[in-house]
Amino acid sequence: VCRSLANASGCVVTSVGYLGDVAPFVEPARRLARLGHEVLFVAPAGYRALLADEPFGFMDYPLDLSAPAMHADPHHERLLRHPILNSPRLARYSINGYFLADPDRVISTLTDLLTGAAAVLTHITPAPVVVPLARQLGVPHVVGNAVPMRIPTDQRWTTFNTRTRSHGRRV
Repeated sequence: VCRSLANASGCVVTSVGYLGDVAPFVEPARRLARLGHEVLFVAPAGYRALLADEPFGFMDYPLDLSAPAMHADPHHERLLRHPILNSPRLARYSINGYFLADPDRVISTLTDLLTGAAAVLTHITPAPVVVPLARQLGVPHVVGNAVPMRIPTDQRWTTFNTRTRSHGRRV
């Protein structure tokens, strides 16, 4: 998308959450930067050091929903003791961590970042905020759904399956 826009000011990549949510977006950002595009990677502050040597710029996402921040939070750690049982609570925790804790700050920061951008690539977690802003600003956008827990393997079923492992019947 960025390459096709000759007069573009740059591409924005956004992701929040665990390292498995952020890491899949590093390689596309690298490739865009190596192709000569100006790329800004927007992620929680907890990943700044990890991404410091990359060939793209880094900016802190307005709220720190990073693995280091979450694992430092006793509430998050309690929820992770039973992740399947607590999945609705973990979803609320995530929404609060990337948006609801300070929606005005998130919207104003992302609006400033996306204004004049050539394109935005976003992880599915911040997409409910990023995509409407990109649409409003006329910025082309792509949502990357890189959520490994949704990919079944022979060793592991998806977190969100429609069959129980023991019975093989539809629930």
